[in-house]
Amino acid sequence: MQPEHVNIHHEVVHDTATELVLHNGERWQVDETTIHSMRLLQAILQEHAFFYENRTPEAYQVLGQILQEEMQQVNTHCTLKGEAHDMLHVYLKPFEEDAKLLNGNSLATASTAYERMNDHIQLFDTYFK
Repeated sequence: MQPEHVNIHHEVVHDTATELVLHNGERWQVDETTIHSMRLLQAILQEHAFFYENRTPEAYQVLGQILQEEMQQVNTHCTLKGEAHDMLHVYLKPFEEDAKLLNGNSLATASTAYERMNDHIQLFDTYFK
């Protein structure tokens, strides 16, 4: 009888943050690419607000697609490490979820998600520098 081979698999689980907090009372340091990306997202949201005709399900769907593409760029080019990285993604999660809600057919849902996104994007400067 041959001995049975046992594969031992060690999994490292990182304790990821789920609540957005400051870093010892200070804002988290992020790189210029992240700051630029967030300013671009702010500008896209502000531009959308200027035109009344943008308050249709179709316009929100287009906005949702644009924002999701930009969020993909943020994620692709993210160079942050450690806790600052974790906090950025805690910050981005509700924004990403609302961007997906813009893609539905409900004007009420899209409008509410859009308003939350406008409020949430303003928090960037509260938590990051």
